[in-house]
Amino acid sequence: MVNKFSSMIAQFLEKQIKLILDKHLLPKIEDILFSQKFARYIQQQTKQAIQEMDASDKPMASSCSFPKECTGISFRMIAEEFLYQEAEVVTNSGVLKGVIIEVKEDYMRLQETPTVSVVLPFASISSIRES
Repeated sequence: MVNKFSSMIAQFLEKQIKLILDKHLLPKIEDILFSQKFARYIQQQTKQAIQEMDASDKPMASSCSFPKECTGISFRMIAEEFLYQEAEVVTNSGVLKGVIIEVKEDYMRLQETPTVSVVLPFASISSIRES
């Protein structure tokens, strides 16, 4: 009898917690995360971090996590810097290594092996660095 009662209480509490989460807590969290105020906060913090990075004594690498925001350098410019050199390219699909053999307006070509080259649209690239 006690075991059945404990089970009923546990089920009741589980339903109540789910109700509180679904009806009250999660909508409030979504309101905060999707608010303009939170977006401005993220933007300000990112800008501040970039300024601190730029002001540091360490030399800036040719690759960074979000190059367009952090330096204004486009992936095309970075790829041109490494033209005919070994590079490591991080894309949406994974990491590729090879020699950058061609750079055009919106894509680059990476020679992975003597017989395999890959066309990589700059829109799919996360970072480019010397290999």
